[in-house]
Amino acid sequence: MGGDKAGVAYELLELFDLPDDYYKPSTTLESILARVQTAGPSGFEANSLNTLEKVPMSCALERITGGIMYIALHIVPGWVGSFACCHVAARWMDMPDVASVAGWLLGGALTYFGGVYTVWRLVSVHHMREWGIDEPNLVSQRNTEKYFSMRAVWAKESSPLKMSQTPAIFCMVPHGLLPLASWIPLFNKVWSSKQFRWTAAPALFSLPIVSGFLRDAGVMPAKANHIRKALTEEKGSVGVVLDGVAGIFTGSHSSKKERVHLSNRKAIVAIALQAGVPIIPVYVYGHTGLYDVVVDPFGVLKYLSCHFNVALSPFFGRWGWPFGPPRRLPLLMAFGKPVEMPPNPQGVKPERDEVDQYHARLVASFTETFDAHKAAYGWPDTELVVQ
Repeated sequence: MGGDKAGVAYELLELFDLPDDYYKPSTTLESILARVQTAGPSGFEANSLNTLEKVPMSCALERITGGIMYIALHIVPGWVGSFACCHVAARWMDMPDVASVAGWLLGGALTYFGGVYTVWRLVSVHHMREWGIDEPNLVSQRNTEKYFSMRAVWAKESSPLKMSQTPAIFCMVPHGLLPLASWIPLFNKVWSSKQFRWTAAPALFSLPIVSGFLRDAGVMPAKANHIRKALTEEKGSVGVVLDGVAGIFTGSHSSKKERVHLSNRKAIVAIALQAGVPIIPVYVYGHTGLYDVVVDPFGVLKYLSCHFNVALSPFFGRWGWPFGPPRRLPLLMAFGKPVEMPPNPQGVKPERDEVDQYHARLVASFTETFDAHKAAYGWPDTELVVQ
């Protein structure tokens, strides 16, 4: 892995091995990048970027319970509301057996998630005291890097020393059930000297509890006006999980194919052209293997999920746990060469032909990025299929 800087084509940062306080203002970008490893044009050695490192039991427990809590934020309001309404309606209609079952389900759901929350909170407080911080979100983000033995590799053209100085759009794929690689402190600390904001499906901002959680984390709706404002007025960078809800249904890696929905994802290119900012493609190896998503043969669940812009399919996590925590797999984030956009100080809307041209460049950059590191991740024969 090392090499002469003159022959460097790629750089690697092992996030799991960083100091636990690296996200603090007192830690400089230069001190973080001092840990970077390098490789030449042939990339990193085969199977060198797919190992899982040991983690403390407290880290694993926080991520197992934290993963369940993250999922609970999305499904508990619906479950509790449904069970409660069913219980009340059954009592009103004098159906004691149905009311009893609904009551047991309501009590069971509250007890289960209440118990999981208690464990998660106790472990989070332990880490907060150990690391001297007062934000449980940072505990979860830091443990995410450790739990998945996360690494970041980038082409020298996308060096943080360069890209942190200018607004940019970071387009991440594949989504998988949960794009957990976006839930880490790296982007705010390394990839933006001002601010870095992720986007999420607008439907999530209509959910109770979830909307407040997202806003507290600085996440904004994935809408053009929000993204343009962040880029041009706030002069910060933006992260977008580009294949969105459709990326949940691409299947696992068992077929030796990785499928991504990019063919019709052109709106983000139009935004980048209008703002005159580059797009950085980010491919996350391992995202599609964290969960098994139930896909019906008629595509009804996929259609409804994409229509309402929220996941509606059942899924299984680690140990086959329904709606459980994610499997523990290594995650590798690969940052490709930036797709540079021409200057556009007047913010003129681009023509369709221009959007098509730069979208083709973005797709090509994703393919190049995937092929550059797939052997290092242990997928030498895997093909990236763009849908």
